[in-house]
Amino acid sequence: RMTAVPMGVDGALFQREAVTPSTDPRLDGRRVIVYLGRIAQSRKSDFLLDVVDALRLCEPDILLVIAGDAPSADEMAWMRSSISKRGLDHHVILTGWLPQQAALGYAVRAEVGLSPIPRGALFDVSSPTKLVEYLALGIPGVANDIPDQERVIAESGAGLCVPMEAAAFRDGVLELLGNPTMAAQFAARGPGWVRTHR
Repeated sequence: RMTAVPMGVDGALFQREAVTPSTDPRLDGRRVIVYLGRIAQSRKSDFLLDVVDALRLCEPDILLVIAGDAPSADEMAWMRSSISKRGLDHHVILTGWLPQQAALGYAVRAEVGLSPIPRGALFDVSSPTKLVEYLALGIPGVANDIPDQERVIAESGAGLCVPMEAAAFRDGVLELLGNPTMAAQFAARGPGWVRTHR
């Protein structure tokens, strides 16, 4: 049996006070959600687009910032054309590679961080850092039920754990956007938990 070795984050880098929020005007007046990380077909990154597609029907101001790059120009082109084909250009910003502080500047403008990781032999034994990064920055997370993420959310009480289905992610995001008290409680729990455990 294989178990994930828990990944940690650099507490000094992932401190909200140390991050300058992005001044990208496209974020103004929008309900911003974020995905920090790699884009790849093997990671089913187009699942993020399924989620935004489902969200925009209930939340027309939704804007997903995908702050990350792909392993190849082909994969990046695949993602860009997937966004356009679905008519999501107004609802998704794909930044491409950014220096870490610039990516975190986008993240701290977000109300919710997304961490969908496909289930399966490869990813089930992984310990993704993105969820821990969101929590360190005081961003409530919506993550699916790979074992490490399930544990992080259960222990921290700083996010929602749902199946990797677009409707489940949509409902998790809407719950956080619609319940500022709960979102603030989650946001407040994350940094302390990360400092102590990761």
